[in-house]
Amino acid sequence: MLSLYIALRYTRAKRRNHFISFISLTSLLGIALGVCVLITVLSVMNGFSEEVQHRILNMTPHISVSRPGELMDDWHVVQADMLRMKQVTGAAPYIDGQGMLMKAGRMQGVLIRGVEPSMVDAVYPLSSVMRHGQLTDLEDTPFGVLLGYPIADSLGISVGDKVTLAIPEATVSLAGVAPRMRQMTVVGLFDSGYLYDNTHIFVHLRDMVKLYNTNGLISGIQCRTTDPFLAPIIANRIQSEFAGHLVAEPWTWRHAHYFQAVQMEKTMMFFILLLIIAVAAFNLVSTLVMMVTDKTTDIAILRTMGASKRQVMGIFVWQGAIVGLLGTGVGTGLGIWLSLNVSEVAAFIEQLAGRQLLTSDIYLIDYLPSLFLWTDAIQVCLISLLLSLLATLYPAWRGASLSPVEGLRHG
Repeated sequence: MLSLYIALRYTRAKRRNHFISFISLTSLLGIALGVCVLITVLSVMNGFSEEVQHRILNMTPHISVSRPGELMDDWHVVQADMLRMKQVTGAAPYIDGQGMLMKAGRMQGVLIRGVEPSMVDAVYPLSSVMRHGQLTDLEDTPFGVLLGYPIADSLGISVGDKVTLAIPEATVSLAGVAPRMRQMTVVGLFDSGYLYDNTHIFVHLRDMVKLYNTNGLISGIQCRTTDPFLAPIIANRIQSEFAGHLVAEPWTWRHAHYFQAVQMEKTMMFFILLLIIAVAAFNLVSTLVMMVTDKTTDIAILRTMGASKRQVMGIFVWQGAIVGLLGTGVGTGLGIWLSLNVSEVAAFIEQLAGRQLLTSDIYLIDYLPSLFLWTDAIQVCLISLLLSLLATLYPAWRGASLSPVEGLRHG
């Protein structure tokens, strides 16, 4: 423990060379800053990913079951089979299509989804995102339609207005071939807070059957499971039970590229911000090299009194480790505090700047979310301490290699 005792004495003592003290403090602050920023950024990225994932799952069926290349006629049987599975909590029929909404010379392409109002809430809570009107209004209004707020704003539509829906189904008349058109009544507006609001509209399943002339056939069955992250496993089980007659598509297939991109971005950001800690570790090398030069006489005296090379090397390893430990501890504390209060800090900065940093018109969310994970903090701390220890090896080896005679001669 002699090495630790001397290292603590060197750390507490007032140095003759103030430049060494300044570089040492800079190293400590650099490590603290790197750890703090890294923990905070990882927490913000975790929060953003969780928020978007929640919004995706709020309006996305966990599993979509369909028949390859054709519409489904025995959907009542398939729905009953789905509901008998323990992991499936809800199942509802749907018909998907594409079309063009037109109002007073304005047009917008949309994805049309025909749903059964009495069943759809069991798959995704459409009723909970309604802001004007009710989901049950689709039952009472023939050819009623539910629109997202962005679509309604783009076309200048409000509840009760009439809008023309054109679908890519040809109608042959004396005037020639033209797309099929139908006048729809806007019965409600929804706001899910995600991209679905810009593209999706909902109509009653019976109206969708008439619009596309499907003769009662549907696109498939949408299911909700007890755990969305088990959806791929449950989808494989559904396909195996139906011997390939049905295709079960979990939500992860459709959104796999997004989550892969988020994970890659998080990994790259981790390594980029890790460079801040690496730079601070290089400063620590400089500090210890100058410390070895400053303590040449002390090293020579210790070697003359019988201290081994290992003990001398341990002095500077401990000294670097103390700086790394202090910097990591301060940075971790600040990082945890900032991660838990990042939304309030961002709001305070917005108030000082007099402008909103995040707007829902550009970003998916208008606030800065955060999700602190202890696993991230522990990982950052271990890497920081490891870099600090690696930074001590060369200066410590150099100090232990000094000859006592040369040290006393030049001391």
